[in-house]
Amino acid sequence: MAKLDSITRERRILLQRGKNLIAAGNYNAAVVPLERAWSLDGIPSEASVLLSLALQKSGRLAEACGVASAAVSENPSAPEALEQLGWVCLDASRCDEAATWFKKAISETPKGIFAYHGLAQALRRLERYVEEVGVLRRALDIDPSDELLRRNLCEALLLVPDASAALAEAVAFVRMLPGSFEARCSLAQSHLVAHRSDLAEEQVAEALKIGPANGGAAFRLATILRAMGRIVETESWTRKSIEMQPVQGSAYSLVSYLRRVRSEDAGRVAKMQELCTHPALSVNERSLLHYGLGKAHEDLERFEEAMSHYDEANRLAYLYRYGAAKFDRRSFTDTTDRTVGAVEAVRARRRNNESSASDVPIFVFGMIRSGTTLVDQILSSHREVGSVGESRFWLDRSTALLFSPGRDDILAAAGDYVALLQQGAPAKRRIVDKMPGNYLIAPLLHAVFPNAKFIHVTRNPADTCLSIYTTINLSRIDWAHDKANIALAYREYLRTMVRWRAVIPASAIKEVAYEDLVANPESVSRDLVAFCGVEWDDACMKPEENKRSVLTPSAWQVRQPIYKTSVERWKSFEPWLREFAQLRR
Repeated sequence: MAKLDSITRERRILLQRGKNLIAAGNYNAAVVPLERAWSLDGIPSEASVLLSLALQKSGRLAEACGVASAAVSENPSAPEALEQLGWVCLDASRCDEAATWFKKAISETPKGIFAYHGLAQALRRLERYVEEVGVLRRALDIDPSDELLRRNLCEALLLVPDASAALAEAVAFVRMLPGSFEARCSLAQSHLVAHRSDLAEEQVAEALKIGPANGGAAFRLATILRAMGRIVETESWTRKSIEMQPVQGSAYSLVSYLRRVRSEDAGRVAKMQELCTHPALSVNERSLLHYGLGKAHEDLERFEEAMSHYDEANRLAYLYRYGAAKFDRRSFTDTTDRTVGAVEAVRARRRNNESSASDVPIFVFGMIRSGTTLVDQILSSHREVGSVGESRFWLDRSTALLFSPGRDDILAAAGDYVALLQQGAPAKRRIVDKMPGNYLIAPLLHAVFPNAKFIHVTRNPADTCLSIYTTINLSRIDWAHDKANIALAYREYLRTMVRWRAVIPASAIKEVAYEDLVANPESVSRDLVAFCGVEWDDACMKPEENKRSVLTPSAWQVRQPIYKTSVERWKSFEPWLREFAQLRR
């Protein structure tokens, strides 16, 4: 009995020592006493969860997973062990498994808010936004005052996308917590998606009065200011984010992309290099650091080092989003063929009375990173032309429309779409939708809107593909992190457009080369404006002054006067771009 009491006392002392070291952020040191405490346990206990956490925070994910898995095996109904296994799986980019463990934790403790947070994060990573919204709403029924849950709900609704629901939630968030920095940012973000910069400005002003509580909040403010075109303030708040939270990747990366890196930035670049191996940084944060370092070394004309960082950034980005899953090239090609065939079949069956008479839409499309955002900025600078940015409307509905088509469904979708455009840009005669991926279904869109205008933006293939590879993608694009896969996707895009050029009437579609646009901006812009059927407006020559929000990775570029330095950028990286150099328009 005395021996058991002695073991119990030792275990308690070791546990407390481990807890203190974790609280101090000294995770490596915490592992030692917690391993000893775990070895003294006859059954899984608090020690296993704490040890798994310490190993996880030390970057030893495989060991952390092993400890948590053992704890769950011994006691499958222990919610703390289930949650910890979920968090470790999430860090290891095993998001489906993480979701399973969080769901089990919730079933054991239905009011355990921490597990709801984890499940919502796993679903966000898997782009299962509708499910995420449901989880967040259930969690808010338990704790309506949780600011992070409310913020995440607003963001998830924007990703669904359901902009009106997101706005309603953000308004409710502000009403409930008018002194909340996060609430004001959520409402500003909702207004930006609706391109109501004036209303977003009001909320940003309120947020600034309150001030961010931590580095993550300061970075969120920076990203909102960036979308609004307030670049100087963006850099200021990004730097404040770093001051408040020195161990991170997001803010360091954004600073690199906000302006050209110079020799006097050597200290910051060295700090970024040092942080790349920091055990506390997630895979995603390390990926962002490498993107920022790639951009920094490129600006400093150290191209081999730059490419090395871009390579590592893409490796980690793919790992973060897809884990061990492999990109299926055959499936990608088959999907393209199936979609193209369905578009042609639906178009062949359509009759003139099955089309919308609206001439409001202007569809701007092409391969991503080809210059679609610049064309959008030029056109939407016109007093009679609005923009809804990159609308997912047709991509989200295309599967149902193409593979179970019905006349009423398509006409109903057309009506919903025009209403969406007019809500997003009220009182505008023409409205741009610059979703690049609409190229895949362009003939279907022409069949639905024969009076719409279609603008296909092209760019040097090597420059386009390099830009894809070196840009931080905001969404999951599974082919965008490997040079050979990017080249495959580009060839599929070219193959598709060869077919569509023969299908869409020349009077409805205009092709514009990015290189021509930046070399002769006035003459090309005048042609574009005339093609869209509106009179010339001198504002189109100053797209950098366009006040509409820009939510794409091009947010910085379009705030600059039109420049030519991106033309033939690929030549600086030619030794490492064999896959791209072989491509032709």
